[in-house]
Amino acid sequence: MAAKRKQKKGNKQSSKSKGSSNSQPTDQPGKISNPSLPTQDTTTDASKVQNGSSSPRCHLLEIPFEIRRQIYSNLLDARNVVGSHSFSYTSRISKGMIRLKASTPPFQLSTAILRANKQIHDESTEVLYSSNRFVRMTIYNDDISWAKILVEHSEMGFVSSNPEHLAKVTRHALDVDIIEERSKQKRCQVLFPAMWLPRLVGFLELPCNTLPKWGQDHEIMLHLRHKYTSGPGVMEQALLEPWRCLRGLRTVIVKPHLVAPAYADSLREDMMGGNLQPWTWLKSVSATKESGSTCFKEGNIADACTAFMTAVAALENTYRAVGRAQILHDTPAQFHQSVNHLRFQCELNIALAICRLKTDWEMGLLGADNAVDLAENNPEAVVWGRTRGAIPLQPHNHSSWYTDAERAKARFRRASIMMALGEYGFACSDLSLAERLRPSDLAIRDAFDKARNEYDPNVRPGIALRRAGLRGW
Repeated sequence: MAAKRKQKKGNKQSSKSKGSSNSQPTDQPGKISNPSLPTQDTTTDASKVQNGSSSPRCHLLEIPFEIRRQIYSNLLDARNVVGSHSFSYTSRISKGMIRLKASTPPFQLSTAILRANKQIHDESTEVLYSSNRFVRMTIYNDDISWAKILVEHSEMGFVSSNPEHLAKVTRHALDVDIIEERSKQKRCQVLFPAMWLPRLVGFLELPCNTLPKWGQDHEIMLHLRHKYTSGPGVMEQALLEPWRCLRGLRTVIVKPHLVAPAYADSLREDMMGGNLQPWTWLKSVSATKESGSTCFKEGNIADACTAFMTAVAALENTYRAVGRAQILHDTPAQFHQSVNHLRFQCELNIALAICRLKTDWEMGLLGADNAVDLAENNPEAVVWGRTRGAIPLQPHNHSSWYTDAERAKARFRRASIMMALGEYGFACSDLSLAERLRPSDLAIRDAFDKARNEYDPNVRPGIALRRAGLRGW
């Protein structure tokens, strides 16, 4: 009997050791750094593991990656997640820093999906960071009261205010440091999606632009850390350009890690400058465009496209600021003509760069459309944005400011994109007008001949654009 009991005990111990050796390690909830993105649609059976054993099937991995990505977006993108529209914060001071507690969650990200398995973790983490474009803001000041006012009354939704957790974050898009009177006392650190960034800048704009002493006492540091898979100039326009409306700051640092030096200099000069000087402002934007032209000549097409898009963003955002739009509106006609020509050249260059890069076709087509609308002064087009009250958020424009050669060039550039996408019918329409404007241009004539030869009347217009993922077709 004793021998049998010993044998049973040994069998139990061996079965336990086998079970522990076959168990798979689980992903840790907080481990979301350096996800590897799938290079193609992954539809392999998730039930197969390396040791050949079987586990419950993961049906999510059996559907196409594009659909999975949309599911991740519905769960993890703060813009898609329904949260409370009415929330407030109460704060407490711990070790000299502000800790926040929301009355109700401003949004509820379903981060539990990050812990499903490694592949889902990697795929969904990329969506979490690239969609939300998290901003980590740190406030330094000796008097904690102003920091409390900012985080409690700016009506922004924060993901976290725990400094221990935020110190480990590495995949956020932007770091913002706001420093008062060179203080080294860290008072608050918060993380929030970029959807709240315009509200933060708007909250800072009032004291910065109305109280000269406030600007002279503060410095701001901006550090763009990640661009994810966004196209040229997208992150600069979304995360850095809104800060241009602040004026009169004592010090501004724009770290050039992922930013073109010319753009960083332009943004810093505008934020540290005083009242807007129209011709000085236009010169700084022109310098950004010229830096793109230099990159293009050197073969750095992506950097060139970023510079051109950055120049367009600087033009648009300045005219969207009501106070600045009034200053620019009162300038002479020569200034309006110069602004429109700069925008026209940038849009043409964006379209050309996209043709070379063969990516982000929607961006290139928008640039070509804007160039055509500017050169022909299309009254139905909205190139600069809509008007707000009696102040037009756009410069005056006249078709007489453009030559036939420029109008033909805009049509030719748009036709080039259409031909690259296989829309030969639309290309023929543009090239017909371009040839009428420039009948001696051999490039236009050759392109027109090719488009007419490739045109198939049996193919419905817009099919190729929809296949390329262009919206509105």
